[in-house]
Amino acid sequence: MSPSDLKETAAEISEWDEFYRSVTKYGFSKNFFKKENIVLPGIKTFFSIPVESTEKSDFSSVAILDETADSKDTVLKVLNILYDKFQVGQLTNYVIVVGDGKSYDHLIKLKSEYGEQMDWVLAYPGDWHILKNVLPIFVKIYFDAGLRQLATKHHHGATLKVLTECSKFAVTHRQNYQRLIPYHLADLHTFPEPVIQHFTAGCFSVSISGKHLYSVALDEAHEMEINLKSKNALNSFSQSSLANLTFYLPYRAKTLHNLKSELQLEREEGLYQREGTMSYVKNAEKTVCEYMSNLETSSLFDINCNEHLHHIFTRTETDHEQTDSLINYRKYGEEDMANYLKCFLFRTYETAGKPPSRKRRNLKTFAPIKITIHKQKKEIKDQNTVISCLRKKIAFSKHSGNAVKDLDQFLQLPRALCDAEGIPEKGQKATAANVFKNIYSDAFLLQVPKAPVSSKTTVIIDGMFIINTSPLASHQTFGDYGDFLFNRWIIKYYNQYTANEVHLLFDDPNRNGVSPKDIERTRRNTVVQEPVVRTCISSDTPLLSNWRNFIAVRHQKRLLVNFLSEYFLSLSLTYFSTNQCCFVTAGGFDDDRKDRAISILKGQVVDYDLASGNHEEADTRVWLHASVTTADQVIIYSPDTDVFFIGLPLVSDLNKTVYVQLRDSPYNNSFLSMDKLVKCITLNDSLLQGIDSVLICMQLLFIYSGCDFVSYFRGCGKKTFFDVFRKHASFIVGNGSFSDVHGHNGLYSFYRLICSVYFSKHRAAFQPYSTPKSLFDSISEGDLHEKHISFISAIREKLWERVVTEVEMMPNHEALKLHWMRCCWVFDYWSQSTSNTHALSDLSKCGWQITDNRLEIVWDTVLNFQKVEKTVEWYTKGCGYSGDQVLDMSIDLDDVISDDTEEFEDPVEVEQPELDGLVEQLDQTDDYWLFNVKYTLLTKHTYLIGRKNCDILIAGDAAVSRNHAQIELVHKETDITNPEKLPTVTLTDLSKFGTSVNGDKIKNTELKDGDLVTFGNSSTFTLVYEPFIISSSCLDPPSKKKMRDWICILGGHMVNDWKKECTLLVMNNISVTIKVVCALLSLKNIVTPDYLEKYIQFLRGEGGKPDPDQFLPVITETQVETHEVSFKVVPKRRNIFQGMKFIFLNEKQFKKMNLAVELGGGLPVLLEEKWQKDTMLVEKGSVVMQCEPNQCTQMMSQDSNNWVLHVQAFLRKHKKHMIQDAEIGFAVLYCSTEKHCNPNKDSDDPVLRHVPSQSVSNTDVLVANTEVSPDR
Repeated sequence: MSPSDLKETAAEISEWDEFYRSVTKYGFSKNFFKKENIVLPGIKTFFSIPVESTEKSDFSSVAILDETADSKDTVLKVLNILYDKFQVGQLTNYVIVVGDGKSYDHLIKLKSEYGEQMDWVLAYPGDWHILKNVLPIFVKIYFDAGLRQLATKHHHGATLKVLTECSKFAVTHRQNYQRLIPYHLADLHTFPEPVIQHFTAGCFSVSISGKHLYSVALDEAHEMEINLKSKNALNSFSQSSLANLTFYLPYRAKTLHNLKSELQLEREEGLYQREGTMSYVKNAEKTVCEYMSNLETSSLFDINCNEHLHHIFTRTETDHEQTDSLINYRKYGEEDMANYLKCFLFRTYETAGKPPSRKRRNLKTFAPIKITIHKQKKEIKDQNTVISCLRKKIAFSKHSGNAVKDLDQFLQLPRALCDAEGIPEKGQKATAANVFKNIYSDAFLLQVPKAPVSSKTTVIIDGMFIINTSPLASHQTFGDYGDFLFNRWIIKYYNQYTANEVHLLFDDPNRNGVSPKDIERTRRNTVVQEPVVRTCISSDTPLLSNWRNFIAVRHQKRLLVNFLSEYFLSLSLTYFSTNQCCFVTAGGFDDDRKDRAISILKGQVVDYDLASGNHEEADTRVWLHASVTTADQVIIYSPDTDVFFIGLPLVSDLNKTVYVQLRDSPYNNSFLSMDKLVKCITLNDSLLQGIDSVLICMQLLFIYSGCDFVSYFRGCGKKTFFDVFRKHASFIVGNGSFSDVHGHNGLYSFYRLICSVYFSKHRAAFQPYSTPKSLFDSISEGDLHEKHISFISAIREKLWERVVTEVEMMPNHEALKLHWMRCCWVFDYWSQSTSNTHALSDLSKCGWQITDNRLEIVWDTVLNFQKVEKTVEWYTKGCGYSGDQVLDMSIDLDDVISDDTEEFEDPVEVEQPELDGLVEQLDQTDDYWLFNVKYTLLTKHTYLIGRKNCDILIAGDAAVSRNHAQIELVHKETDITNPEKLPTVTLTDLSKFGTSVNGDKIKNTELKDGDLVTFGNSSTFTLVYEPFIISSSCLDPPSKKKMRDWICILGGHMVNDWKKECTLLVMNNISVTIKVVCALLSLKNIVTPDYLEKYIQFLRGEGGKPDPDQFLPVITETQVETHEVSFKVVPKRRNIFQGMKFIFLNEKQFKKMNLAVELGGGLPVLLEEKWQKDTMLVEKGSVVMQCEPNQCTQMMSQDSNNWVLHVQAFLRKHKKHMIQDAEIGFAVLYCSTEKHCNPNKDSDDPVLRHVPSQSVSNTDVLVANTEVSPDR
């Protein structure tokens, strides 16, 4: 395209002139005929009359109301439906698909993703949405300059809402259309000529009835079927929307009525229907007359050259800025449009230098200045622990007369690095690419420069990204899907760059055992309600209907990678048999080729030995392949930001031109020239001149600030880290020690970096020091190590004056050191990317620990954990509170860095005096509670809140009345079996100064989970619901009745079957049932019903907190030695089945036992009868559950029996045996799979020898004849 494409054509000018004449003609005709008492219809009807005929449209409705709106998957589903409905390729060649901004965006991206298989889709944006982006500017200029007085008086409902709320539309859509409109204008030039001719002829309008009057634009056609009220009610189940529409049937009735009306099946009203009726025309004329009568009272028609610009109704004069904006807004808009076209549409700056400035101009009109109200965030439980402890520390200071000197820590974990559960903080690593793009823009390209003819090109593809593309409706088998991916990626890149080599690389997770990436993989795991189990994949295997659910299961994703690796090799044998291109793949094999790279060259399968290696991730493997290829130019496709940071210190030694493709978008491809980036950093960045090993420094900076292996810092993003480092580089690097990842100088540089980040973020707290260096230089005591520790302490002490909670607090120096050690491990790992073999450091000496083959992060020293625990315990003394469980994640930091002068600070052990009467209660709770201190609400009691003699006392707020409010919890007995039905909490205000909920004053209201309740001026509490779900087993009817009553009081729930959300298992006596096994694996207590009664008494203040272990039911199980097993909580049970795969041959047995296997960390698999891979039965970690054919004849066919016999024979051949259901229970009880659930070892347990297989029985008992009650 060129600028001339946007100029008015002769046809457009002629059309506009004709339209102008028609409007003028209509106005004069309307005025003339009115005098003659002749009424003309509305303007819409007036313009409809001259048209002779209109083609009647076929009409189809596709209902997908249960799908997520504006979703890529939903748009793809609709396209698949359209593909079948219009029989594309048979009866139809092209389908024009119209959508609003987000839908159009998805359409364009899908066309790019699927290539030629989506050529039948012609995407078209909705004109109405484009025009609505223009509306806000006119509203801003005219609405508050006089239009408001007219609109609010004469318009109501939708018309007024469009005028008053159109700015909201612009906020959510403007950025989209800045990308979409230029693409749409260019895309129109690619439409087939017959389609363009139809557009030119005015076709592609919709007319259900066949009359031109009802012909509307494509994107407005759906409004004729579903009106605004219907859509609002479906999207928002608010009280107002439900008043207009109640659920589904009335919506369908309304839809049917609209269709009948359009098709004229209900009544005939003539050609023009509503717009031609006398009442409609007279109402329209009445509105115009009322407008004119109001305008006559304004100054709009006054001619006074001496008056300044002013409001036509209020006569308020404009100031200089308002006058300039109102008079010149068109000029400013034209200037910005010209810059916009140069920057984004035609990109003329690519040859003429940098793009012109597009600073946004904020027009100042009569519109009031917007005021943004910062909404108060919810406080979490640990914040209130800190607040409570601080209050008590101040109370003790007043009581003892001693000033507060020391800075106490009240939360064990460094909350800037992790959450309350010890899950690492997650940030946006892609921000780093945007930071580099802003600083080093010359290195970012829209396309790869054309290589010389004599040069060779290698394309390397990160294969883990290509499998996220969902199959199309035309893909029936995995073979179809593989063909599509091969053409979409391998063939596309081969043709696009005339590539000599195309490499496809996959991840091989846990190739070298446990990995720090496992923690991030666990975070990414998607919970699939009904996972589809596949044991093998071939080209003829049918595709799954839910692709996302399929690849969400990691071992199934690995099966897909195995299949694609093999299938692409077979396709390459054919496609590249005569070509000079070499296809290479690695990382996708699990057999003897596990560490090998396999290539196809001239129709032969050969090993690509130079690129063989034990890499776990494609992120590092791409650089191994880039280093060994003989090509002059390497193009790496990987949207992962890690990739170019991994290669940053490596690329200078490759002697190749390397480009990393970060984005494959139809709007804007993005390539990063690694050579230019190196030059920009080392030579052109004036702030980094003189910094040694600057490329390594930039890589370390990316790691330190957070990546997939280590935590991010909460509130401190990538941009903050890079900006601070560039500003204070000389101070942070010091004597060039930043890249010293194995010595103290590197650690001290890291300390200075983190302190500089927090200093810059809260610089006002450090006055009079203007830089972190000036604060550091002011510290004189001690050696270099002590000086850095004092530097950290100084930063932390000042932060307490600025931050609200420890979530925003910089971690202590031990926690920072552990983080640094983990980052150094990542640096060592990445630095070996061009090596064939990774030699990795011991994780247990680098800030992690391995327990039961599971990696855990060591967040702090045990000494600090114990110190915090004692501090919190002391401040909360008097209530039996013992603090969070101490996390035994110890590590000796000096094992890694030795220094005779370096020691941990010993905690100051000071005997704390008694504080009777000063400590408020802070207790465990299991249901609704209010906190600043924590109160548990029970049913059958109304809680009075106020200053004196109340259940909930609030002191120190003069605006809180003596009896300020009351709160009541109600839980229907009929609701206790349904965890979805929560108790109701009713709050009633009784005060003079009022009570507010989420900032709104109330008198009586029903509270919801998370509501912020403020009594008086500043006494704010948060209502939190904590589920309390109980399952029971072997209870007699009287015990059941009492338990229901107590659960109702607690506001809890009871369920029949054990669920992951259950809190307790209640029994009168213990026998080994599936519920007992699940409770033990869930680390939940098993108690008698009396525990609930004692717990309620405790919450009412009638006794101490009961110990669940003291309420363990009597053990009546006769098949186990009670002195050898424990029915109490044993933490190591949680992962007892870690790494094991339990294979079930019977569906009923699978349903019964799969939850227990999952709770123990194992993988339950229901094996299909016609499996093709017997070896899976004897793989390491595989356990086949017993299913005797002669006991299942009524439930299994003869083929199934033969199949089970085959499995048994195969296992015997490999000296393996099947596992009985009871062995799962015994393994859990004895906390070991050495004897039980071990297919290599026959159990010598006499119980098991006499226990028949119960895999298909109706009982839940896991050992025979032990449960006396039928109720479980």
